[in-house]
Parts: sequence; structure tokens; C-alpha cells
Amino acid sequence: SWGGINALVHATLPDAQVQPRALVLEDPVLLLAADPAPYLPAFTAGVGVPRDALVAEMSAANPRWHECDVWWKAEAWQQVRRSAIEGFFVDNAAINVVDRLRQLTLPTQILVADRSQGGIWLAEHIPLVQGVIPACVSLEVLAGSGHNIHRDSFIPFTMTLGVFVRQFLKAAR
Repeated sequence: SWGGINALVHATLPDAQVQPRALVLEDPVLLLAADPAPYLPAFTAGVGVPRDALVAEMSAANPRWHECDVWWKAEAWQQVRRSAIEGFFVDNAAINVVDRLRQLTLPTQILVADRSQGGIWLAEHIPLVQGVIPACVSLEVLAGSGHNIHRDSFIPFTMTLGVFVRQFLKAAR
């Protein structure tokens, strides 16, 4: 998500030192509402919660997650500062990098989580993005998946990613 906006911005810089051959953006932050308040409860929920309680809560709330994913996410909540999360949403309120998608010339897969399951994208974001993406960019909404797509829907995530990656294998033959 946060890495997605960084990857997109860096991939579209005219003088970037690193030129990726392809991009995969998992529920990326491409635009945010002007009011950060709706995002904060979900993205700060685990800050300050004792690890054991958080692991139990996250395991119950995310039955499809592997126990290692639960532990790693709980550990991340232990390491992050609330002010860093709040700062991201406040400092980036109303950010919109959707137009950068037009500049992409490399194969790009955008995987979007289901908003009803905790995905960042609002319903109106999807047609907005579909209206600007070039042919090298594909967008797929993974129904039933939350923001952590690779954890929530591992098999659909890997299947979708596999289709994207196979195009490079075919080209190499």
C-alpha cells in the first residue's frame, strides 16, 4: 500500500536511477480522501496493544492468515509509532497520483482489495483508474480480500500474480 505509491512515483520519475522491468502494486495508495479521519481507526488499531492480546485478536479476526503472518503483523504494530501512521494520512490528505499511471510503459499489475473487507480504495476509485491506465497495466479487484491481499487471499493472490509473471517466462523462451 504505502510501498505502492512509492514504487509508482519512482517508476515514473524521468531521471530515476532504478528502472524496474515490471511493477506489482498490492492495494496501493494512489489517492486518499481529503479527510484522513476515516482511515485512522483501522490503521492505528493495534498500536500500543500488548503483543499477546494483539496476536489473539488478529488470529480471531483473520482466520485465513498463517500464524507467522499474524505474529509479523503484531510485531509491526509493536514497532510503529502512532504519529507516523497519523502523519502519513494527514500529510498526504487528498493526495492523487493516479495520473502517473498514464506514464507507465512497463508491465504493471494492480491488485485491489475488497473495500467491504478493509481495502483502501473507494468504489469510485476503480472507474477513475480504469479510465487512465495504458494497455500495459492490468487491474484486478480480489473480491473477499482485505487490504493485506497476500495474507487474506493467498491462493487467489498467487494465481493472479502467476498469470502476470508467466508473461515474462514466455517472452524469455
